[in-house]
Amino acid sequence: MANNSTYATVYYMTPSLAHILEPYSSISAPCIILGMITITLNIFVINYYRKGELSLVPFLYTMIASADILTSVGVIHQSIALSLFTKGSIGETASDKNTIVCFTLTQVSYRSSVFYNLVLAVSRTLLILRPFFQIKINAVKLACFLYIVPWLILTAIDIYQFHFVENKFTTNVYSYYALQMGSGLSDIYENSSYNYNYDIFTFISLLPDAIAFIIPVLIIIITCVVQLVSLHRSSQFQFSSTQRHVTITVLLISSLFVVCNSAFYGYLTSLYLDAYYVTSKATHFTIVAVLGIVLPMLNAALNPVIIITRSSQLRVKFVGSMRRIVSSVKWER
Repeated sequence: MANNSTYATVYYMTPSLAHILEPYSSISAPCIILGMITITLNIFVINYYRKGELSLVPFLYTMIASADILTSVGVIHQSIALSLFTKGSIGETASDKNTIVCFTLTQVSYRSSVFYNLVLAVSRTLLILRPFFQIKINAVKLACFLYIVPWLILTAIDIYQFHFVENKFTTNVYSYYALQMGSGLSDIYENSSYNYNYDIFTFISLLPDAIAFIIPVLIIIITCVVQLVSLHRSSQFQFSSTQRHVTITVLLISSLFVVCNSAFYGYLTSLYLDAYYVTSKATHFTIVAVLGIVLPMLNAALNPVIIITRSSQLRVKFVGSMRRIVSSVKWER
């Protein structure tokens, strides 16, 4: 490892695990609140769309909602576990077991949500550019389910390397590799290669996140530009009012996704490239906690808000449900 590397300085000269986890523990309350909001609103979205035959866009809405619910469950679980660990209520062994479960759940579901957002943005843009093109929903469903497989394999490699070989799963996930799935591959390369090359190590380290986040964000940015242009020049694209409404909804979801999911990996990439220097490890872990957990959770919580507010029927049903809940609470009192 190069001695002058910012990445090496931050990741390989770390303080105690309890100190590392303090920033993650400090965001437990907002993460739990955002998680509960995400679960509640997304269950409502899924319940609304599951009653009819799903076309492409509603199907992707439900897939994003389902993935965000699973991510929220994992984040809430891990937030509680980290708080218990930093307070000394559970030991590192119990923390590792909790981290394995939550890491698998959150990272696979989070990456799935990213992919579903990508499919939503690309499919909408494709239909704008080629209005008569037929997207086969069964092919989309197959792709959505098969996408999970490689991430499950990478998770298994991470668990094997960090838990069974090194027996420091929590330390590796939250300290050395900052929530990055697939880091077990780069760790195996570093420990087994006699001709270690930092550039190869960087490539192996960045590749999973480039596939899962960096490339999707760049593609979605392009789709947002295309959608904005199409809305501005709607006379050239022959939009119906319904198509225009759907396009604006997808654009809002895509824009929110880019804002909430680009900052964390932009930060990590800057560390790899030595473009940014972290003044203290506490600052680094705080940045990772906020950009890597809070912002994606905010994205998951606001997605259903956009879907609900943009659909008149869904909005009316949601308002009616909230009124019934409020009325029942008042009646019980």
